[in-house]
Amino acid sequence: MKVRKRNVAMAISKLGYIHIQSIDHPAPGHGTPNRTVIVTLQPWLLSKITMVAAAFAIADLSPECTIVVAEFAKRECWVSPGYMPALRRIATLIDDPGDANISSPAEPNERSVIGSPLIN
Repeated sequence: MKVRKRNVAMAISKLGYIHIQSIDHPAPGHGTPNRTVIVTLQPWLLSKITMVAAAFAIADLSPECTIVVAEFAKRECWVSPGYMPALRRIATLIDDPGDANISSPAEPNERSVIGSPLIN
């Protein structure tokens, strides 16, 4: 795909991306729907400014659950309650995307779902 003679795919491969998707599920009874946010990113290409902007966008959505999917050679995925643990995970990924301990949960309630059908 080309836009104004610039290759969008090339730009994404050099600049990276962060994609935020919000999914609302019906709540039991007639309450407010539960919200899950899925954040897909290329941590080695993102700047801290981009991460801060994404953090504000995620916080504004106020999800009950946040899923972070990091696009490494092999995708890695973490599920966190709320959004604060996920924001800490994203900050860790951007600070040191090559960290060997990145696949372990950063928070007590966070779950690593590496190899899950969600990310295969």
